[in-house]
Amino acid sequence: MASILAFALCYFAFALLALSQSAHMKVVDPNAPAPDRPTQKRKRLGAALLLGIALSLLLETQGGAFGSLLWMTLLSAGALSLSFTLSWRPGWLRFIARLVASTRR
Repeated sequence: MASILAFALCYFAFALLALSQSAHMKVVDPNAPAPDRPTQKRKRLGAALLLGIALSLLLETQGGAFGSLLWMTLLSAGALSLSFTLSWRPGWLRFIARLVASTRR
């Protein structure tokens, strides 16, 4: 169960990193404004926080050796899954983009 949660955290972290770039944001939501510098920094910090939580979760549940190996594997799987989503169904990330935009206010 922890592995599935860690994968979701990695996926959402890479989604935040992608949405911090204006080119990806325009593909996901053409009507959204380009992210400004503070928004980009906030999204990148949130992504780093999510990746850190995923690492600590796996280290706690799987141990140091296997937890770090599993984390690296899930990083790759999350990045690959997000790249497929951006390539084929970028509209699926619109929910995350709107969620992040609504928490800014």
